[in-house]
Amino acid sequence: MGYFDDVVRIDFEIGGFFRGFKTYTINFKTKQACLYERIKDKYTKTKDLSDEKIKKIKNKLEKFDIENWEDSYVEPEICDGEEWGLDILFKSKIKRKIYGHMRYPDNFDKVENFFKNIIK
Repeated sequence: MGYFDDVVRIDFEIGGFFRGFKTYTINFKTKQACLYERIKDKYTKTKDLSDEKIKKIKNKLEKFDIENWEDSYVEPEICDGEEWGLDILFKSKIKRKIYGHMRYPDNFDKVENFFKNIIK
């Protein structure tokens, strides 16, 4: 059994004060992917996901090894800049929160591009 087998929803948020924040949501229960742009205060894209697409998404997420990420990646010397967060909600209602500010795990760029490409 994989880490993402019991995941109900995953939210990936990234942004900053001047350019706003974007939240990419994959809801495995409703079978949808959404993009919410806080600067516009609305969902700007929504995409339905097939069972096959959900299976591929979960397989790809497993390969990123997110379950071994630290809970926090913070660069204490920088006050302004990019912030990001990853919230993972499990069927058991347990939520894992991972947060970053100007510091990232090694494969962060791949994860960010993955979320952006799902909602294209």
